[in-house]
Amino acid sequence: MSEDALIAHNTILSYADYAFRLGIRGCTSAGYQCIPIRRLEVSNNIIIGDDGEMAHQNTNALGDSYLENCDSRNAPYMGDGKNDITWKNNLYYNTGTAEYGYGYTIDPSPVTQDPLLTDNFHLSSNSPAINAGTNVPEVIVDYYNTSRHQGYAPDIGAFEYGNGDTMRGDVNGDNEVNIQDVMLCVNVMLGIEQDEVIIERADINEDGSVNILDVMRLVNIILGL
Repeated sequence: MSEDALIAHNTILSYADYAFRLGIRGCTSAGYQCIPIRRLEVSNNIIIGDDGEMAHQNTNALGDSYLENCDSRNAPYMGDGKNDITWKNNLYYNTGTAEYGYGYTIDPSPVTQDPLLTDNFHLSSNSPAINAGTNVPEVIVDYYNTSRHQGYAPDIGAFEYGNGDTMRGDVNGDNEVNIQDVMLCVNVMLGIEQDEVIIERADINEDGSVNILDVMRLVNIILGL
């Protein structure tokens, strides 16, 4: 990271004072390694806060700054600098008494609705984060290597929703939804299949568990119901 830094497509849930914080940290203490960066972009993140500020940024922690890799705490901070940190198309949602914070005030396209996440932090079908992101050329796939974007714009957060029920149910990832996917879904339900990606795909209704309801939903998809 020599000139630019990007923080994009994360899903952040915090009960601390700051859900997401860009601050200042000195570089004089032993064990700190300071790496200069020129520009920082914060885009397409879901930031959920309960207390303090959801998107805190010290106003003098901008631009020609330093990313400090603190060996002892393994926690990144922004160092001194001016100008040129951009916040774009992030979703800020307050679950308690949290304030939006400085990042929200300079975000030209913020989303402040409930992201409507499932139990496994995926987007539900009516989430306002779907197709609400801005194009980030450096991020072309999501956490599960699903291509971004599936709709007319990328989704906000770590997980791309997909392209609706046309591919929902493709448990084995062969770009078809058929009886093989049903058999694999049953194997997940019985505990035979242990692959984490397949287990995730087998949760057709995204309720956090794989059971007979997912098998029924999968059969309905195959039958076009």
